[in-house]
Amino acid sequence: MDRWAPFPYECAGCWRDLTELRALWPQLHRGDCEPWPKEAAVQQAWQLYHAGRFREAYEAGLAAGGAGLHCANKAEVVQARYLERREGIKMARWWAVVERGAALREAQPYSANAWFWPTYALGLYALGLSLPEARAQGLLAQVKLGLETTLRLQPRHADAWLALAVYHAETVAKLGRRAARAQGADAATAMACFEKAQALNPGSAIVRVERAQGLLLLEGRRRLVEADALFAEAAVIEPLDAVERLHRELACADPVTP
Repeated sequence: MDRWAPFPYECAGCWRDLTELRALWPQLHRGDCEPWPKEAAVQQAWQLYHAGRFREAYEAGLAAGGAGLHCANKAEVVQARYLERREGIKMARWWAVVERGAALREAQPYSANAWFWPTYALGLYALGLSLPEARAQGLLAQVKLGLETTLRLQPRHADAWLALAVYHAETVAKLGRRAARAQGADAATAMACFEKAQALNPGSAIVRVERAQGLLLLEGRRRLVEADALFAEAAVIEPLDAVERLHRELACADPVTP
């Protein structure tokens, strides 16, 4: 396997024993509603994930199988999104998660995250293409279907509401409002989904970052003050694990303004 870029920050407090991890689990997984795993091997995979040891978490999750595949998928998606600099490798890793998705959904048809992580990876993959190309390949329709299915299975899945908001915002911004409507996307729905995600996960930095970027994408400088306030709020949220540290670093970076 190709080398994975390591987690680059000091995060000693993120390496928690399983007792502490279980106590923090409802907060750490408020976004994806993943239940506390029963199997010790899956618990240990998640322990590696929350410590920022993404490749080890990925390998441990694959080896555990079953619910461990959710950890493997999340680790691969997150590492590629936030730490991998090589575009070709990003795309390959996201596509690997997509390809695991069909078998995972067949094995766990009522698991929201069996739908969500492969769909989220497909959305990132589609954004790595041009959206007209993704539309021509039918990827946008698959992303929308996968996110809506996730939410039918778990209506409190804040990460799925957030991803659906991004789907609507990106489609409107990059295809135009008329073409976006043909894909079932519109700006008002994007805003409503951002609000829903923040209501379900009010302590999340990444929800604020994505919402701020969505405002800028859809309405430009007219929403700059509101977007800057969201970035500022995200930047002072104390991270509970390595992934939340990555979210805070993203918030602290200078946003691209229109």
